[in-house]
Amino acid sequence: ADKAQMKKLAKQTFELDGDTVDQFMDELYSLGKIYTGETEMSAYVDEIYAAKKAAAADPIQPAAKVALILPGGGSEHMIAGTDSFYADEIRCATGNPVGPKGNKFVTLNAESLIQMNPDVIVVAGNPASFLKDPRFKSLSAIQKKRVLSINQDSMLRRGSRVASVIDKLHDNLASVMQ
Repeated sequence: ADKAQMKKLAKQTFELDGDTVDQFMDELYSLGKIYTGETEMSAYVDEIYAAKKAAAADPIQPAAKVALILPGGGSEHMIAGTDSFYADEIRCATGNPVGPKGNKFVTLNAESLIQMNPDVIVVAGNPASFLKDPRFKSLSAIQKKRVLSINQDSMLRRGSRVASVIDKLHDNLASVMQ
């Protein structure tokens, strides 16, 4: 309904909806052509490409199993699917995303997360409610203090921050996996 309303109000709309960083970069080129901003878009795509290349040149060994969590106020935490754009950002940062299949956040199943036993948990936002959840105290990521907080807005909104998210994820994963 939102898309239909936007189409009524705008002369032209463009949706950024790819599930990989490479698809996102292709979409940026297409958007740049529509709005005659090819040079600016190319410069930004170059930043993303450079972030991917820098991480790939210094891979985290062994690659960390990483779960991306969207914390809830109680037990209603969410986890990113392994086919999502966010999981691809983790892959670009040389981590191995773990979670359910799919390209969306879904309600976190505590037993599944315990079975996955990620090396690192990245929390998009304040990790306090997740860390207080008694179901996850046995996770090695929590015991080894490998729970990273990343700005929720930066992590969840595609746009001008993708390159910096890849850089920050890579640097933070490298630092906790030493």
